Amino acid sequence: MSGTGTANGTNLQIWAYTGGANQKWKFLNNGDGTYQLSNSNSNKVLDVNGSGTTNGTNVQIWTSNSNLGQKWKLVWK
Repeated sequence: MSGTGTANGTNLQIWAYTGGANQKWKFLNNGDGTYQLSNSNSNKVLDVNGSGTTNGTNVQIWTSNSNLGQKWKLVWK
C-alpha cells in the first residue's frame, strides 16, 4: 500500500517486504467461492475501482461493501 495510508482510495504499490501491518492481508471467506482481502493496518479491503475490467484499472483499498470489485477467487495452477 502507499505508505501506511488508510483512506478509501489509497493505492496499492509493490514494495520490498518490511513486515509492517500495511503489508499484511487476511483472506475473508464470502461463502460463495470468493474472498475479500482485508488489510491488517486499515481493516479495509482490496478493491478494483468501480469494479472495472479494463487494463490499467486502479486497485486500491476501500471500506467493505461486498461489490464485485471486492470479490477475489483463488486459482490453483
